[in-house]
Amino acid sequence: QAMSPLEVSLIQAGESSGTLLAILEHLVTYRLDLITLKQTLKQALYYPVMLITTGVVIMLFMCMNIIPQFKQLFVQMGVSTPYLTWWVFQCAFYIEIYWKTGSFLMIMMVALLYGAYVASHVIQEKVHQCCLACPFVKGWLRGAVMIQLAKRLAILGHAGIPLHEALGFVSKTLYWRPYQKAIKLVQTSIASGMSIHQSML
Repeated sequence: QAMSPLEVSLIQAGESSGTLLAILEHLVTYRLDLITLKQTLKQALYYPVMLITTGVVIMLFMCMNIIPQFKQLFVQMGVSTPYLTWWVFQCAFYIEIYWKTGSFLMIMMVALLYGAYVASHVIQEKVHQCCLACPFVKGWLRGAVMIQLAKRLAILGHAGIPLHEALGFVSKTLYWRPYQKAIKLVQTSIASGMSIHQSML
């Protein structure tokens, strides 16, 4: 399916209200903004991923090439190694021997964790809560979510869809589960007669 349920609902509402052209224009703007947002997110994540990858490669190189040379030097000099140095030597020794097995187990663990994340709504919500609370990205993520929320509600409003129904559509299309729950609570409050600002308190 080329279009999301939100976009199908918008086109349906535009057809029934006679504002289809305006809705399509809003959808084009929304799609372009979404592409820009995804590109910005990828660029923001590229730097930390590269740093972590580079750090892992450097650590493996040191453990397999440099630290063993230091160990031989200590042995040749007949010097007793301090506990911390001995611990580093032991870690390097095991990494040098078992790095293939360790890499395989790490990949399997990541695959299992990702499978559990995809399968469990509870795990997804916990992960999303951690991401939204992370001091490095929480401001940017929350701002991005609020921009998406405002734009989607504006498009639905232009289509003539009532606010409480529009909130229902938006809650299904947002990626972040804590915001999905919060919007559903706001939707319930508005349906019971509360104003928008009161329901958001």
